[in-house]
Amino acid sequence: MTVPTGPIDPPPLVRALSADATPVWVSGLRGVTWRLSHSYLKVGPGHHAAEAERLAWLGSLDLPFHVPGVLGVGPDHLHTTLIDAAPPLNPADPGAAAHALGRALRMFHDAVPVTGCPFVWGPLRGDEDLVVCHGDACNPNWLLGADLGFVGTVDLGNLGVDDRWADIAPAVQSLAWNGMEGQDAAFPRGYGIELDEEKFDSYLERWNRARQAWFHEAACLGSGGPGCGSFGARRLYGFR
Repeated sequence: MTVPTGPIDPPPLVRALSADATPVWVSGLRGVTWRLSHSYLKVGPGHHAAEAERLAWLGSLDLPFHVPGVLGVGPDHLHTTLIDAAPPLNPADPGAAAHALGRALRMFHDAVPVTGCPFVWGPLRGDEDLVVCHGDACNPNWLLGADLGFVGTVDLGNLGVDDRWADIAPAVQSLAWNGMEGQDAAFPRGYGIELDEEKFDSYLERWNRARQAWFHEAACLGSGGPGCGSFGARRLYGFR
């Protein structure tokens, strides 16, 4: 996700819901997330029904942090409640922010129960250290308070059971994209884990392959180009 760099015309659904909507994120899937008066509206290609299903399940749990509540969902949109916090992008103290992000991910993994989770993220080999993974643990999806305490998390469309390193690896990689260059060691310290280089490299490679597939899928959506008919990142890499 990136911050919009110029004006974006709101589509009809956005205009119907709010006269003062503000675009806050642009995704690699050609989608835009809009902040309305008291909610968020994600508009564009995506697996919105899958995310709504996961948010509903998370909402049934007693968690020590917030996840968005679903207000409405359709083939091209997801309307959710607002969480009043922000990700620590380009922070004044990059080391402290990276450490806090590690703590946030650990709290998420510790709080969401594997038992009873109906979703699986990646293909499982049988030797994983299983947790319920966020599925897109990059830094902008973690909302922290002014004291860097964990408030909530968003973009949970890929949530599912997998090895904890399937989240840790892309989270560490994304530090450099968000003003926390050189803080790769701070994140695992905040999480409370020693670096497992083999797992880190393996899951980071898998994440980056899937990321490229998602971008390819986005380019295919609506184009009907060659090779697009049966293409899908989830199908290609075994994701549920």
